[in-house]
Amino acid sequence: MAFGMEPFNGSVASQLGVMKDMFFNFGYVSFLADPLHAIDITPDIARHGGCANGMALRPDQSCLHKVLITQEYQNVNANLPLSRDSDSQVVLSTDQQVYLLEFSDNINASSYDLECKDFNSGPAFYSLCMGGMKDGTINAVMIPCPANLVANKQCANDTSWRSTRGFSTSLRASYVHTTVAYQRLDGRVLWHEVQSNPQPANINPPDILSALGVILDTNSTTTEGVASNPILGSPTNFFGRLIAGHTYRISKLSLSTNIEAHWKGTNAIQNLLGITLFYCQNGVLSQTILPFVSNSTDITNFYTRGAFEQPEQSSLVSFADTRYKLKVGRGTLYAYIVLSGVTLLVCITALVIGSLLELAKFDAEPTLYPCLDFYTQCRVEDTNGKIIPAYRRIELAWIYDGRQMFKEIEALRVTRRKRQARPLELEVNRAIDG
Repeated sequence: MAFGMEPFNGSVASQLGVMKDMFFNFGYVSFLADPLHAIDITPDIARHGGCANGMALRPDQSCLHKVLITQEYQNVNANLPLSRDSDSQVVLSTDQQVYLLEFSDNINASSYDLECKDFNSGPAFYSLCMGGMKDGTINAVMIPCPANLVANKQCANDTSWRSTRGFSTSLRASYVHTTVAYQRLDGRVLWHEVQSNPQPANINPPDILSALGVILDTNSTTTEGVASNPILGSPTNFFGRLIAGHTYRISKLSLSTNIEAHWKGTNAIQNLLGITLFYCQNGVLSQTILPFVSNSTDITNFYTRGAFEQPEQSSLVSFADTRYKLKVGRGTLYAYIVLSGVTLLVCITALVIGSLLELAKFDAEPTLYPCLDFYTQCRVEDTNGKIIPAYRRIELAWIYDGRQMFKEIEALRVTRRKRQARPLELEVNRAIDG
């Protein structure tokens, strides 16, 4: 199969068209936590009290957030042949190239040379700034216009808000080859195994900012220099308006004492970067859309490059079954063996002793019919030691008055008869008595 994270191309953003709003919508704030494609691999040592889901709650702290971004199951499933015979609930994708995104928030953005771009929807403004470093790290800052300026429609005239700190993060993007297991029922990632060392993605920050300019644009229905897409239509404005409204609400929180305001702003910019990298790749749209388009010569010739360029076929996909492995520590294993062994020893001892005592009593063996045992295997005597005959015991069963019944049986003594010894047992008993 041919799918995986392909080289980033900012021009792909214009190809998204009307599907952009369906892909992104307001759930963008959970893109990096969506189990349909995101795998959080943040090391435990980076999870401390000042971090929540890999992001700091205060601007004077910094947290590490590492995420693997795989292809969604819908992209994998588009490459699978239709199979009605398989009962497997898992699809296994091997040698899939995925993104490894490493975020570090609260960077000192003022010390870097960043390129900025303003976005707005009505009076709500915010600015995105990006720049790169020699080691391939991308620095990004999102600065929302304060809510009071938005209310007075002064964001365009008052430029002081653009020099505030805002919400910042750094991003190091790499490619790794990974085996991924998907749940066929809902597409969740069940398991993964990294098979290669990270390779730098070599993404140009101005290219990302240019792509965001298309994705977040709210002022035009088409992008300059880009024709309307015959399949996806023209880029729309709704997602950009949602982002502008979200930044406005974050700016209102930041004016209060809400400590989660900083977390929400950092989460917003990290998810925007993740969404842009995920969708602006060559090969994704070709594998999910082009196979279902008519074989029109014009469309086929148009979509042989850019977003619809065929990627290298290097991945293998198969149906699989789920098996679970239980991993326990050595101490837990020893404790389980000791406790189970002691319990088993007590039970065996009790069974052996009980069996020996029953054999020593030579009591008659009980049957599945308690009433029959009472009449055939029990010895019933009165207070004087006189045996109550069987017909008399049968008459007791016909007494309907409870008081009379208890009065009749109160003085009776019931013991189980001894079973009849076999001839060999009789000889042994006689030898013992002799």
